[in-house]
Amino acid sequence: MIRGAQKKMIVIKTADSAIFEEAYFVLRREKKARNEDIVAEACRIIDSSGDKRRKGNIAEDTKTLLMGVACFLCGAIGGSCITAALFLI
Repeated sequence: MIRGAQKKMIVIKTADSAIFEEAYFVLRREKKARNEDIVAEACRIIDSSGDKRRKGNIAEDTKTLLMGVACFLCGAIGGSCITAALFLI
């Protein structure tokens, strides 16, 4: 805990997010800005850092799914071969 440190902070509450309830922004000491500018910058940061996967990159999602299925099948086939080899010995 830091004693004697005082920071200015803005809190943005949201009701339409399934993940986040509040966002906290700690303001820099050396920067002076109007309240409207601070809120606009906070909203810009929130908008630019949104969930990229939610926007939907179908090609990347398909690659990820196919890689998962391929890994599962390789594991299943490898496990079956090892099991068969153990029972045949």
